[in-house]
Amino acid sequence: MSATASFDWQSTPAAVWRRHRSGLRAIRRLDPVQWQDLKGIDRQQQALARNTERFLAGEPSNNALLWGSRGTGKSSLIKALLNRYQGRGLRMIEVDKDDLVNLPEIVDDICDLPFRFVISATTCRLMWVSPATRPLKVYWRVPWSCRRRTCGFMPPPTAVI
Repeated sequence: MSATASFDWQSTPAAVWRRHRSGLRAIRRLDPVQWQDLKGIDRQQQALARNTERFLAGEPSNNALLWGSRGTGKSSLIKALLNRYQGRGLRMIEVDKDDLVNLPEIVDDICDLPFRFVISATTCRLMWVSPATRPLKVYWRVPWSCRRRTCGFMPPPTAVI
């Protein structure tokens, strides 16, 4: 059974990968944070919005790496991004850093769907020597064309916001 077999992505804008279920679980209550409510990150918002709009339009776009100290708004920016663009087909999947080994399976299941997916590894510290990020490095090296088309996660980030 595929990880997304029981999903109606039309009414499910976000999901989280659950390793013990080997599948996705819908996020039923989205954080209501709105794009216009975010303060002090105008430049980052503009860059991310411009890039996301290109991604949704099927135009060339960059992969993004949001980084910063705890509490600087990275997660709020991603949640607001989903709230802003879910009506245009943006969907989001959260994957824990320890579950990055499952990325190929996840992306295989969403590859042919008519939505655009952002895969978020919010708890991931990108230390290239970390065992948890080793699968991510391998994944970024694999040139699967459908993944470039539907998933805003690979190859390695070309834009740091």
